[in-house]
Amino acid sequence: MKWLWRIGVVLLALFALQTFVLSTFVVANISMSPNFRDGDIVLVSKIASTERGDIVVVDGKQGLFTTGDVQYVIKRVIAVGGDRIACCDSTGKLLLNGKALHEPYINGKPSTISFDITLPEGSLWLMGDNRAKSMDSRDLLGLPGGGAVLEKHVVGEVMWVLWRK
Repeated sequence: MKWLWRIGVVLLALFALQTFVLSTFVVANISMSPNFRDGDIVLVSKIASTERGDIVVVDGKQGLFTTGDVQYVIKRVIAVGGDRIACCDSTGKLLLNGKALHEPYINGKPSTISFDITLPEGSLWLMGDNRAKSMDSRDLLGLPGGGAVLEKHVVGEVMWVLWRK
């Protein structure tokens, strides 16, 4: 009987770990290519704090990034609450708090959509690395919040790619 109790404890610990600390997600779009590909499996920390430059998994239906069957999306945090983000300077770079943002990770131009927003506290500006193929904060400009996504819609930070497709 002790072995049954031990298996129950292990299963309960695994459930708690999956629910509150770490989860896996499958990348379901090409908005982050070439850094993340459709079908990649990523490990996400649900306890990490969100900072500029982080890659996060977002509840896309709550954050208004997705329709249909896709529930979760992966995006890069470009700006956090209190930051001013604008597109673009004379060289075509995004401006973060008035300074050109160095983005060696992007695929293509930083943006073809003009915007200038100061983010309210508790919100984020999220963009995909594959800017031409990403539905992100730029697509939410006309909605309440003006493109800002609430931090509460972030599931967690991507820590590792477990499986490359």
